[in-house]
Amino acid sequence: MCAQEMGLISVPQRMHLDQGDNTLLVMPAISKERIGCKVVSLFPGNRNLGLPALFGLVMLLDGQMGMPLAILEGKGLTAMRTGAVGAAGIHWTTPDSVTRLGIVGVGVQGIQQAIFACHVRDFSEIRFFDPHPEARRRAMTVLTERFPEKRIVECALVDILLQESEVIITATHSREPVLPDDEDLLRGKHFIGIGSYKPQMREFPKSLFLRLENLFVDTLQGLRESGDLIDPVDQGWLDPERIRSLGSKLISGELAREPARPPTLFKSVGGAQFDLAAADLVYRKALESGLGTRLPE
Repeated sequence: MCAQEMGLISVPQRMHLDQGDNTLLVMPAISKERIGCKVVSLFPGNRNLGLPALFGLVMLLDGQMGMPLAILEGKGLTAMRTGAVGAAGIHWTTPDSVTRLGIVGVGVQGIQQAIFACHVRDFSEIRFFDPHPEARRRAMTVLTERFPEKRIVECALVDILLQESEVIITATHSREPVLPDDEDLLRGKHFIGIGSYKPQMREFPKSLFLRLENLFVDTLQGLRESGDLIDPVDQGWLDPERIRSLGSKLISGELAREPARPPTLFKSVGGAQFDLAAADLVYRKALESGLGTRLPE
């Protein structure tokens, strides 16, 4: 069970401020030991300018005195904590035997997802699809340098990626499903959804939700935020009772560790509790490395 579900951390609904397709997110969290607040800008059109879609800052404060401890760069921290959450989803919802990974959307988040996924499963092949040429070039460079022993393949079509992958991670800002609504292509696969964080965003097709035994989420707050959780319930494709928190059900041991019969889906929407944990970890590591100053006792 996660800290929020145990009442050890308070996390309000994150605030969205939208200006067209651009979004400002404000995400606070507070525990007895630490206070954190992340401010993130998401500008999808930046890709056309050769810039990252996400920028941000995370402020970390002491939970007892309110004293500022650190200001961290938010883009890298978000990519790492989201990669870690996605990897947790793979660890708990896929069999150890999977060897072929597919990534749809290889911006900063997609590349980090691939890197973290390879820490929890021994993937021998990584396939990826992205409509943006610059993203594809960067992904090929980064992944081949990071994993020279693995086969890295750029796919011209999502259908080909689906056919040749066992675990598929989606990391896009799409408002329409990025996977085909084809039951035959979806059968027997394990899906990790990272991208959709607004009600009007969706990465997965109707056919997938109709076949799921359970849909696992990183936080139940996402039920009010992501179109990949809102639409299936509103449309009657998925019983809301089958949406389970990964922490309170699988990690806690309430459900059996054995992966469910595929297809499976773990949907991550993210939350300030993950940013707070990641920021605190980075801060503590910096202190251990002599890069910071400890508070007086």
